[in-house]
Amino acid sequence: MTINACAIIGGMDTPSAKQLDELAREAGFELTRPFTTLAAAERQSRFTHLCFFLFKYQPDLEPIADRIGELRASRESSIRYAPVVCFVERPSRSEIIGCIRAGFDDIVTLPVGAANLKRRVRAQTGHPVVYYETGDYFGPDRRRHLMGRTQPGGPERRKQSSAHKRYHFVRKEVAGIRVLNIETYDSNGILETA
Repeated sequence: MTINACAIIGGMDTPSAKQLDELAREAGFELTRPFTTLAAAERQSRFTHLCFFLFKYQPDLEPIADRIGELRASRESSIRYAPVVCFVERPSRSEIIGCIRAGFDDIVTLPVGAANLKRRVRAQTGHPVVYYETGDYFGPDRRRHLMGRTQPGGPERRKQSSAHKRYHFVRKEVAGIRVLNIETYDSNGILETA
């Protein structure tokens, strides 16, 4: 069964990006394209209502994080809220934390089969998704991964509040992305009303 979405792949001139292109085709993506510019991705989103952005992990994540920042700053909701997936071979904890901080929606360990990738892709669609926006982050709520878990009987972590926004939206293969609502919270964590 075809995935009615476009896989836009970062770094198409590298062998690892070509590997991601082949994997995306095997998984059933309707089409694949290289990630050249934000404007080209926005044009593609007018024809294919749901785009996935696929990147292969590199030790210097800054160029990829910059590309994700471009996506999240787009005025097109089909790009701003598009799923961004990182593929990593034998990831270390620090690599996973780096990917989380960069704002990836999913981190897939290589090697991965086409059927497993299709399942992971479909998990990004058809249900409400929540993103958080702070002064230096825009993406899925991953605080639990960054802070670690409190051990039973251990010290409680203080809840730190800061001004932020919560975006609720749904991604659908054929219909694209629909924003359900946006909530704005003040620096005390209190929901602001219009």
